[in-house]
Amino acid sequence: SAKVLARQFNLSISDARGIVQSCPDCQITGLGLGLGINPRGLHALQLWQMDVTHIPDFGRQKYVHVSIDTYFLAMWATAQ
Repeated sequence: SAKVLARQFNLSISDARGIVQSCPDCQITGLGLGLGINPRGLHALQLWQMDVTHIPDFGRQKYVHVSIDTYFLAMWATAQ
């Protein structure tokens, strides 16, 4: 997206939008995951998103627990 491009390469948002609009590969987009909204916390440690997934072959560890602070967008992952 233009916002990510602008942030990652320190561009103005209008320059980033121009790059995205002129790129034919950037025009191919899927339908996404739906109309849901991922809220973002207004303060640190206020709102978290968490998920657990199974890992079939990783020694005695069978699961990975991932937590994301939606304000800082910091991610923590632990094997369990």
